[in-house]
Amino acid sequence: MTEESKPKTKVSLGRPVRDLDEAYRLATALSQSTMLPRELQGSPPNTLMVILWGAELNIGAMQAISSIGIVNGRPVLSGALLLALARRAGHMVEIIENTPKMARVILTRQDDGVTYDMTFDLVDAKRAGLIQVKDGQAWARSEKGKALPWELYTPDLLLWRAVSRAVRFGASEVMLGFLTEEEAESIEEAEVVEEAESPDSATVVHVDTEQVAEEVKALEPAVTMSAAEELQAEREALADQVDAEAFAEYEEQQQLFDEALADDGA
Repeated sequence: MTEESKPKTKVSLGRPVRDLDEAYRLATALSQSTMLPRELQGSPPNTLMVILWGAELNIGAMQAISSIGIVNGRPVLSGALLLALARRAGHMVEIIENTPKMARVILTRQDDGVTYDMTFDLVDAKRAGLIQVKDGQAWARSEKGKALPWELYTPDLLLWRAVSRAVRFGASEVMLGFLTEEEAESIEEAEVVEEAESPDSATVVHVDTEQVAEEVKALEPAVTMSAAEELQAEREALADQVDAEAFAEYEEQQQLFDEALADDGA
């Protein structure tokens, strides 16, 4: 019996895959769909990676494809998946506040009862470069002026960020080493800074230190005199102001004294 004529094991749906052959066959079939995320379309290897990541979390292939994203080449778990994993582990996650300006979530661990109170608001979103704030509301537009999800669905996205924070700090064991979007974005920023500071990529500028020292020395007296003169002028102005106020107070008291003498004479 040839390899092609051998009967292939059926791939059961609705459960995590059991072996690599099963996973790759499923990934090959799914990657042909145009309903998958762009990074997975036409790419069995990328689709296979997401399916295997889902197997690590004990979730099915379709759940993995819809809940595990790629940010800067790294797998990240959506806020909805993090919420489901935390609750599946027995932790209590309460949504305390969810408005267009702020989301607040409290996670209580089921083993020791420790609580983690986390928030994510417009200020956090602005600092992360996700939005601008105009008239107290989130503002996020494309280059063509089209409203982006952070502007259209602000409360939802604030909530998932708050959930991600709560699970990351309060129940990180359910994440099994996977990253949140915030962590993946921060790693990219660190890599960019490191690359910019690398000696290999830095621009080397040769400076004549003796010439610079002479130029600074030549400028020093002028700068010192200018600063001294400015300070002296401020002091003199203040002294004049104090003297004027004191003289005015003296004149007022003298006038009152003269009036009192006039009354006694009368």
